[in-house]
Amino acid sequence: RTETGIYYGTIERMASAVSVGGGVVDAGMLVYDSILGNGGRGGSCAPSSIGVTPHHFITLNSGNEVRFVNREARKVIQKERVDWLSVSQSASIGDIHGGEAAELIMDIRRPDQIWLRKGRSLVHISSSCEGRDIWKYTLARCID
Repeated sequence: RTETGIYYGTIERMASAVSVGGGVVDAGMLVYDSILGNGGRGGSCAPSSIGVTPHHFITLNSGNEVRFVNREARKVIQKERVDWLSVSQSASIGDIHGGEAAELIMDIRRPDQIWLRKGRSLVHISSSCEGRDIWKYTLARCID
């Protein structure tokens, strides 16, 4: 069976007992159906843009919905729909609803920040619903 999703892992560059020359460890596939709520209905549910922070996978779909997926729990912790009219009151309607698709942008110097861009609008996004119990997910993952 073929699945589509986010392939994740950690690149280990130093030699270890597992791999002599380094490699990808803790790798897996986060299937789109499980995180985007397709419910097995079929069809394309792949996001139009993906961003990665130290604690989240952030997806943006064509309906301007941003989802924050906790990397440890592998669950959606927050869903937000972006209203471009309220984001850019001063932009013209052509700038907002033009043919350009929105995209998530990452800054290599600040891996914890994700920006959402469409046309001439740029918005910093962050999760406001993140529970303060990330340590529970990390501990549970280490014990398993």
